[in-house]
Amino acid sequence: MTTSWLVPILLKMILVYVLGAWFMKRMVGLPSRTQRFFLQFLFCSIIALGFAAYRGELILSGSFFVLVLIGFFNGLAAFHQWKAIDISLSKNSLFTFWDDIIAMTLSCIILHETKVFNWGIGIGILVSLAAVILFALHSYRKSRSNQKVTKTGIAFFYYVGVYSVIWGIATFFMRYFALNQLPIGTFLAGWYSGACVAATLILLFYKEKGQAAIIQNKTAKEKVALILSGVILSLYIIIALALCYWSYELAPLNVVQPLFLVGEMVGPSLVGLYIYKEAKNLDRTEKLLFLLGIAGGTIVALSFG
Repeated sequence: MTTSWLVPILLKMILVYVLGAWFMKRMVGLPSRTQRFFLQFLFCSIIALGFAAYRGELILSGSFFVLVLIGFFNGLAAFHQWKAIDISLSKNSLFTFWDDIIAMTLSCIILHETKVFNWGIGIGILVSLAAVILFALHSYRKSRSNQKVTKTGIAFFYYVGVYSVIWGIATFFMRYFALNQLPIGTFLAGWYSGACVAATLILLFYKEKGQAAIIQNKTAKEKVALILSGVILSLYIIIALALCYWSYELAPLNVVQPLFLVGEMVGPSLVGLYIYKEAKNLDRTEKLLFLLGIAGGTIVALSFG
């Protein structure tokens, strides 16, 4: 293994966890949310299928159809992530490490990637877990009080919980297919075909509420803006997934994932807190727990060989 394994990791941290987080926060709360979500995965599937066909990797094998199923659940998870980010980008980034923990656990048990574990990792996981539990308890107490501060409702934790479990399992399969040298074109085509099916069903049957429920595509300018946002979002997430898959081809999941874990917590957190001014919605206890969660993720990353 050479230092080249760091290249896709660093690219993803910059393009996805900083620039992508800024753009995603702007998109998830806009009108026509289900339409934007659908267009995102429609363009992803078109790009992925075209890429696979160009490379001669559009292979309708058993692995492809397994990926379609995984991609379908990935689409459901992505919509839950949109809902969580709409509530708070910074809080979402604090709790988003659970998919990494699930993926690393599965990788240790099934792929036997246990040689990189040590006491530091265990301590980091416990610190992060403590931050999550204490944050949730504190938010629940706030919701029952009369404090005039922004509260984190149970819906936020539900959204994070759903997408964390799905993405934890999906991330493990990403490493599994990369380890078995499944062509990246086949992987992307199956993954995003399934996600497009999920987005289509959400568009047809899910009823939004509030600002996101407004349909804003009446004028030609609004239609162009809607389509353009879908194209940009699709490029953002397909590049993110390709960088993930590339990194899993070069290094064990339990080496790569802790680095993504910290990047996913710190990058969007800074964007949410200081660009979108979410820091004003956190009280002193939440800020301390926020730092505790980041510290736990950092310990995990630094403890890997």
